Amino acid sequence: MDIDRLEKLASIYLEAAERNEYQKNLMRERYHSKRQALIAELGGKCSRCGSKKNLQIDHKDRKKKEFRAADVHSISDERLQKAKKNLQVLCEECHRDKTHESWDYGGNKSQHGSYWRYRKHGCRCKKCTEAFREANRRWKQMSRERERKILKDVP
Repeated sequence: MDIDRLEKLASIYLEAAERNEYQKNLMRERYHSKRQALIAELGGKCSRCGSKKNLQIDHKDRKKKEFRAADVHSISDERLQKAKKNLQVLCEECHRDKTHESWDYGGNKSQHGSYWRYRKHGCRCKKCTEAFREANRRWKQMSRERERKILKDVP
């Protein structure tokens, strides 16, 4: 390869890297400016407790959600204006509480005294621990029964 060709390739790669860095900075600025403008339009403080720290954009009704709140920078202003009536500003703590309160994730909330409460949510109360142990006992018993059945069928 000759030196001129290598220098040309190097300059092309350098220009591409500079464009990539420019684009990242542009999108970062756009994200923060659009997010801050939306927070200001929605009141500039937590709609539950009034805090002005660690503010987040939240959908009031997640079933009417058309886009992720983190994507406000990439949707059109018209679409954002239509969706704004379903948006609110919450501080981090109130957002976490609201999410926990409305937690359904397609099913019922796990209750104390259940395998899932122990396994997925780390609850170690007496009821959840016993439910976890009982589920394990049942699964081991079923596994032994399956194994016996297979061994019985083997000639």
